Amino acid sequence: MLKKKPVPAPSASWGTLPWPDAILPLPLDAQVRPLDERRLGQIAAGQMPACRAVFVAPAASELCPDLVAHLTRAMAERPDIGIFYGDDAVVDGAGQVRSVHCKPTFNPALLMADDYIGFPLLIRVSALAGLSPDFGKRHGSAAWFRVLLGAISAGIGIDRIPQTLIASPLQRPKATRTARAHALDRWFDASGMPLRAAPGLTADTLEIRRTLDARPGVTLVVPTNQSRPKDDQGRVVEGAKPHVINLLDSLGRSTYPADRIRVLIGDDVADDAIYRGRSDRFAVTRLLTTRAPGERFNYAAKMNTLWRAAETDLVILMNDDLVVRRPGWIEALLAFALDRGVGGVGGRLLFPTGKIQHAGMTGGIFDVFAHPWYNRDAAEPTYGDWALTQR
Repeated sequence: MLKKKPVPAPSASWGTLPWPDAILPLPLDAQVRPLDERRLGQIAAGQMPACRAVFVAPAASELCPDLVAHLTRAMAERPDIGIFYGDDAVVDGAGQVRSVHCKPTFNPALLMADDYIGFPLLIRVSALAGLSPDFGKRHGSAAWFRVLLGAISAGIGIDRIPQTLIASPLQRPKATRTARAHALDRWFDASGMPLRAAPGLTADTLEIRRTLDARPGVTLVVPTNQSRPKDDQGRVVEGAKPHVINLLDSLGRSTYPADRIRVLIGDDVADDAIYRGRSDRFAVTRLLTTRAPGERFNYAAKMNTLWRAAETDLVILMNDDLVVRRPGWIEALLAFALDRGVGGVGGRLLFPTGKIQHAGMTGGIFDVFAHPWYNRDAAEPTYGDWALTQR
């Protein structure tokens, strides 16, 4: 097997680029503080009237030769965006590219869980005016992370320039998890959001949790035809319970109050023998969804019929072959589903073997959407640890 030789990264230094008066370069030291903080003060005091934006990145970074062109083009094409960020790379001492960090379009949930944006940043002066970074002990290494949170509160647009703009011989400078958690909790308090940051599933990520004073009712919509588990040869496992019964049994592990859970089952089979004698703590309603002879199964039509019969605003669409593994799964979904700006959320699904079935969707390659990391071990490292990270 041939191994591709790392490609040297073309680059320019901070001093060799033809910086226009409209963009102020602001290199940062190892503590992500500007080498010359006075420049920010001069902008705030109106002493640099021609300056329209500040470019922020570690001083150790080498810059893309076309950096200024990318920045000016982005500013001209996207007047609605106040903060831009770009991709970055890590290079070794010989200038060989070791890794490139390709970042998605702005994702606030992912930002809360993991500061995936990092550097570089291009911040318009008009946006920076109300977002002065605090480099004191209060925010520490999370000063620029806190700027992004402030931009969200102020309704300032944030988005990506889809280019690798800097390359650094160092690992990506990043606010520590502790500093980010403190910044988030202060931001949640100031914004009146009933949220808290907790340790995530990896050493560097956070998990956002919602404080629920009143637990809203939720309806679990479950389609079934009373099918049973099958072995590798496609034969029904002798003595196995129907999938829907395994699901109902597993719901007892949930920490969400049972009196706030309603299960709405759409059953293709008229016989209700499998449900008799149950004493579930949550309400269960069964609707017959039988089909005429020869009528093909239509999952979308069936689910549309079922969710319209739900009596709660929050509806969780499920399959009957799911079982609950994590007791706080409903609370985890509601952490984001109760946000007024969110229409729907999804959970990570694992196969019984512990491998990944679903950890989000990605698209664009060959014009298709697909499940990334499909059938990979659930604990296996993935790009950005995103298979284990809220987003």
